[in-house]
Amino acid sequence: MKVRALVLALLASSGTLTEAQSGATVDQSLRSVRLEALVVDAEGEQPLFIQQPVAIQRLGANQLHSVSARNLPEALADLPGVMVQKTANGHGSPFIRGFTGYRVLSMIDGVRYNNSVYRDGPNEYFSLIDQYSIESLDLIGGPASALYGSDAVGGVIYLDTLSANWQL
Repeated sequence: MKVRALVLALLASSGTLTEAQSGATVDQSLRSVRLEALVVDAEGEQPLFIQQPVAIQRLGANQLHSVSARNLPEALADLPGVMVQKTANGHGSPFIRGFTGYRVLSMIDGVRYNNSVYRDGPNEYFSLIDQYSIESLDLIGGPASALYGSDAVGGVIYLDTLSANWQL
């Protein structure tokens, strides 16, 4: 039975072997493809907030400085949908639509800031950000995990810092 299957397989493949050796020519210009150079740039891109289907609130530097807040979480407390849990004197963690910790993504200039890997709870280190070094604060409320990953279930706090305008 095995010999019969082997002979049948050899007979079936003999036609393709003779066809490959028959001298069919292939145009060599079709084989070589010249690709253009690809330049990768490492500059950060500004997100296009107009194209996002979520509620976005923006605070500029003047608005952040005009409120009587001692730190950045207190400045967020006046925004709708935000509650600040004060865990200690000078510390506070923003709750956006009931979520906090690693369910609210904090980004500074496009880089993730919060890292609540070890425990589920408030992000107390958000108070360490100097509110006078912030150019603008964008609060994206609601589920933005499709855009920013699984850390953005409650929302995203996107901070742009002031750029230094000096040259050597």
